[in-house]
Amino acid sequence: MATTALDPTAAGADRRAPWRAPADQPAYARPALLVITVLAAVLYTWGINHSQYHTFYANAVRSMTESWKAFFYGSFGPGNSITLDKLPGFLWPQALSVRVFGFHPWALVLPQVIEGVASLLVLYRLVRRWAGVEAALVAATAFLVTPVAVGLFRTAVEDPAFTLCVLLAAEATQRAARTAGCARCCSPGCGSVSASRPRCWRRGRCFPRSPSPTWCRHRSRCAGGWRTWVCPPW
Repeated sequence: MATTALDPTAAGADRRAPWRAPADQPAYARPALLVITVLAAVLYTWGINHSQYHTFYANAVRSMTESWKAFFYGSFGPGNSITLDKLPGFLWPQALSVRVFGFHPWALVLPQVIEGVASLLVLYRLVRRWAGVEAALVAATAFLVTPVAVGLFRTAVEDPAFTLCVLLAAEATQRAARTAGCARCCSPGCGSVSASRPRCWRRGRCFPRSPSPTWCRHRSRCAGGWRTWVCPPW
């Protein structure tokens, strides 16, 4: 009976160091992205130990750490008599951070720092698939040095989570357009609804506007047959 010897070097041939770019990208792509990511983390965390408590959201986070019912509903007080005027999901990371590190201003800001770094990486991946590595690095650098972005991800408000959800929805829309998959066609709507605020729901505008001014229509192969997807121009 013939036996086949496995070459250990061949088994690890596909493995590469995290700082090395894939074969289909320039050699400087991954190191440049890592440098931009580290700079973003440094800028977003610089001086967060001097942050101040938000007059409204800090009390809600404290109550969310004292009661899981308040955590789920986003109650302003531990008695669960008043809830926030927004979806409570953007405060869940803050409440979990406070449960781990204690009730400190920097513990409330830390989740927004992570959301900012994640937003930069999602933006890089989104632009890279659309226009290439060079354009993605330029977009990530522009995102990094934008003063309003640096200030945004150093505050304990809902906008960092909103920004991340919108970028994830845009990235899911791009993947859905490229693969025409059913699950990916639905995920942009889920991301948009997660990023929307209740006052947006009252206006009936839960989804971000599409850059295309016309209606688009395509068919995709799904379980049970073909499905037709129609995308409105808004």
